[in-house]
Amino acid sequence: MAKILKGADVVEALNSKMISQVKELRNKGIIPTIATVRVGEVSDQISYEKAVIKRAETVGVANLQVVLPLDVDEETVINEINTLNNDSNVHGVLIFRPLPKHLNDERIRLALNPEKDIDGITDGSLAGVFSDSDTGFAPCTAKACIEILDFYNINCTGKRAVVIGRSLVVGKPVAIMLMGKNATVT
Repeated sequence: MAKILKGADVVEALNSKMISQVKELRNKGIIPTIATVRVGEVSDQISYEKAVIKRAETVGVANLQVVLPLDVDEETVINEINTLNNDSNVHGVLIFRPLPKHLNDERIRLALNPEKDIDGITDGSLAGVFSDSDTGFAPCTAKACIEILDFYNINCTGKRAVVIGRSLVVGKPVAIMLMGKNATVT
């Protein structure tokens, strides 16, 4: 029999866990901070940015917004990312994409330190997913799929799983993460 796995219950549990973790860090004098990097005034990205900030505030995480003009040059973007990479008070960075066409997406993605890549877009983060190591972070949507399975105590060992799609954002990482949970993936 099919079972509907509701994400709202998972979000509530994760929020509760994160609030506790953030409180623990703040008690040690650490203020967890994420930085968002946005180029231009793209309405979809602005909406997503607002949602990210709201979610961060919900769990007590501080946010630093870096907003660059649409016609920014590539070196300026990379310099901003390097500044965030080297800022010990910034613990995670989210770069809004797609970037304007005049910017080299790959070069900018790869400028980000995988340890701060909270969206799982760097090759280092993806390598961490594919090698089942703690390097970087898995792409958010892929990680959410696995969090839902874990929340509902779904044991994947020996199960057959079908993944539709092969993107680096969802399909491939979900398939690899399911294999890491001993599922046979098609």
